[in-house]
Amino acid sequence: MTTLDDANNVLKYWFSEQPIRLTPLNGRSPNEGWLVETIKNCFVLKKCVRNHDAEWLQYLEDLTDALLDHGFPIQPMMEAEDRRKTILFKEHFWQLRPYFEGRPYEMGNRSDEQEAIRVLKQLHSLKNLPKGPVNPNCELKNWITSPDETLSKTAYALKKVVSSKKAAVLLKVYERELMNIITLLNPSIYEALPHAVTHGDFHSGNLLIRNKKLAMVLDFDTADFRPRIYDAAISAFLLTRIKRGTFQLDIVKTIQFLKAYADDLSEYEWRSISAFIRLLYIPTGRYLTLLHTYTPHLLNWYIDWSFEALKSASNQLKEDWYLQKEMRI
Repeated sequence: MTTLDDANNVLKYWFSEQPIRLTPLNGRSPNEGWLVETIKNCFVLKKCVRNHDAEWLQYLEDLTDALLDHGFPIQPMMEAEDRRKTILFKEHFWQLRPYFEGRPYEMGNRSDEQEAIRVLKQLHSLKNLPKGPVNPNCELKNWITSPDETLSKTAYALKKVVSSKKAAVLLKVYERELMNIITLLNPSIYEALPHAVTHGDFHSGNLLIRNKKLAMVLDFDTADFRPRIYDAAISAFLLTRIKRGTFQLDIVKTIQFLKAYADDLSEYEWRSISAFIRLLYIPTGRYLTLLHTYTPHLLNWYIDWSFEALKSASNQLKEDWYLQKEMRI
């Protein structure tokens, strides 16, 4: 039986939906997804490979409900016949949400950028959101509190999937970057930074615009309770590039984005931005293993793509980078 057969069975027997068409959504993730078309409605079905953790997926259900209660633009999860929202079938978890139609976020569109900032600020300002367990897919804090151990896991996984020569080149850069990052962001500083429930992957592909408003935020797979500046840093890095397909920033716009997000960022928050961005692009052993197991065709692409991003961020966001053009803002 194929995965498509599994998807049909989940829809038919758990959600009582009779799809007339299932179209694969080819993302660059171990997850699998389908656009589901029925006679009356459209949905998105996801096979949750990336976060195969019942406790965390229950938290995602609770977080989704809480965000909806606050009026945040997130799609609800559909209930199955037994009222569950996360289905276990063939040793994997599945979730179904309504399909939302909107245009993708446009790089360089000032209105879209202002909307992204507005919604990001809204998310971080919401009170009494459930904090939940640590996201099993994210090892941000491990890089800071246990850098040697976390890097050794990356090294172990990397040496199994690339040549020894390539692994040595990559690990040399990862180690150098990690040593520099630790000088900017130690455990004490990390804990002292203002925390909030964060999205974790707030980029153009997860933002849909309708009637000039950011009407839907997709993919909370990397949500976690962590420093708010992590979200702002990643979003600024990905939304203020000069164009898609490059990691070259318009530094002036990057600083403007961050100042519009919060005009009271502390010195520690500013200094941590470069560190957080670079940590995002040092692969974890867990993620490399997931790619190798479920989407091996993406593995070499991901390793090369993340390495390019890491080098680009390192070159552009050196220490005190945010002060270099401050007079031009």
